[in-house]
Amino acid sequence: MAPLTGQTLFTNAKLADGRLVDLHVEGGRFSAIAPAGAEPAVAATDLAGQLVVPAFVEGHIHLDTSFYGDAWRPHIPCSNGFDVRERVAFQARNLAAAAPMDERARNQLELCLGQGSLSMRSHVMVDASVGLKHIETILAVRENYRELIDIQLVAFPQSGILSSPGTAELLDEALKLGCDLIGGLDPASFDRDVKGHLDIVFGLAERHGVGVDIHLHDGGSSGLSQIEEICARTSALGMQGRVAVSHAYALGDISAGALARAGETLAAAGVAIMTNAPGNHAFPPVAALRQAGVTVFGGSDNIRDSWWPYGDGDMLNRANMIGYRSGFYEDRELEAAYDVVSHAGARALGLDSYGIAIILFTIVIYSLFFPLKWRSSKSMKKAQKLAPKMKELQEKIKGMKQSDPRLKELQMEQLRLMREGNPLGGCLPLLIQMPFLFALYRAITISLDFRQASFLWIPDLSAAEPYMIHMLPILMTGTMVVLQLVTPAPSADPVQRKMMAVGMPLFMLYILWSAPSGLVLYWLVGNIIGFAQQFLINHWTKSENDKVESPPAKKPPSRKKQVDSATAGT
Repeated sequence: MAPLTGQTLFTNAKLADGRLVDLHVEGGRFSAIAPAGAEPAVAATDLAGQLVVPAFVEGHIHLDTSFYGDAWRPHIPCSNGFDVRERVAFQARNLAAAAPMDERARNQLELCLGQGSLSMRSHVMVDASVGLKHIETILAVRENYRELIDIQLVAFPQSGILSSPGTAELLDEALKLGCDLIGGLDPASFDRDVKGHLDIVFGLAERHGVGVDIHLHDGGSSGLSQIEEICARTSALGMQGRVAVSHAYALGDISAGALARAGETLAAAGVAIMTNAPGNHAFPPVAALRQAGVTVFGGSDNIRDSWWPYGDGDMLNRANMIGYRSGFYEDRELEAAYDVVSHAGARALGLDSYGIAIILFTIVIYSLFFPLKWRSSKSMKKAQKLAPKMKELQEKIKGMKQSDPRLKELQMEQLRLMREGNPLGGCLPLLIQMPFLFALYRAITISLDFRQASFLWIPDLSAAEPYMIHMLPILMTGTMVVLQLVTPAPSADPVQRKMMAVGMPLFMLYILWSAPSGLVLYWLVGNIIGFAQQFLINHWTKSENDKVESPPAKKPPSRKKQVDSATAGT
């Protein structure tokens, strides 16, 4: 689809914090946020105080198997309770008579787009019966919609891996074609070989450098042990934050103690949990897992397909369903349900990495200015060494008359020393970085991309920390004190050095206490990088001249002088 063009202005939009703003759209993307009425509203759309929130994240869907927009297909019940193998067989039978896959996938995408989702993770079937046909079709559909929605594709072994010979090789090819993640399916109950199944899944993930998202319907102790094994492999491979378990029914039918231990394990391994709060299954306890630090995100899963006849692609409705089944009633709980289909989904899909982007931006900026910092540090050290001589010259010049012939000579000497050790050179790196700092401030405060983008414990990089104690500014101040202590000062005066080492950081703490967290993060990371750079500079520029030279030992008088002295004595 062709990208959107042109400019649009939406006025009087209400943000989640209650502020009224004007939203600028350019080229199909929100480009800026301004206070309501800040600019003349020419050809604008007045939202009249309607709530505007970031787009939803559809965390789990199957674009290749939905019948949305196709002929109605009555649901076929399993013969003896829910059975994954039997449902897969029903699905194969229905797909054989379905409309073309690209048409059905487009219907489903249009549905989700209309409901406000702009990011999506879709599992796409790969097995010996369909080969790579589903992958190739959905890859083409994704390309056609790439200007409207971000889609991650999971190579999904719907018929198992070991149970379907040749599937492992097909999964490898699917990742080469452009799939973003490798999937899995019930290693114990479907393939009946947990180790063999996970060896292939994590082996492919490691080989291709992709994430993992495994379907796990197995309940009870079997499902729990598989979750623990997935966590162990995630930690061993350093894949924290890149692995998810979808459904994880086992977490909903274990004891409170076992759930608490599982939550700690999942949080430590950085493994996310996806739930759609299915109607007749136990499902992961959202509140308990979030309390343990686990990222829990939501998805529609199936939309009117062979697994069930429900689904409307509306993630707000999904949040309502998750909240209802979880017994959420208080405002903070309703906010948690909303988070599951928005910010938590973005974290699970790796979409909210703006904190990482700020860190990388800081590293690039400080690396570019490292040569200048080196020269400035050398200049500051020289100024510090020359300070006593400069003071001596100033004292001499102070008592001289204009007519004194030595005045001009001493003034020239003073200028020469100032050129050798210019104390202003130490400020130059900071001054040159100011435009980048202002640009980052503008990006963080105006761009919608930073709105409610979380990082570590920070819920919104575009705003100050909402807690009583602002940890980022405090850490920034502490690192700034350390940096000041290792940085050469132009003056050897201990009082001035103390003022720079303590007074300046405290002043910056006051200035940045209520600043956007993203800006403080930039300053904090800059202090850490600056300390490392200064440590290297101090080590590399160390010389004998930096050391305090001990006075030369007196030579014993020569024998001739001793004889002369003795003669003189007589």
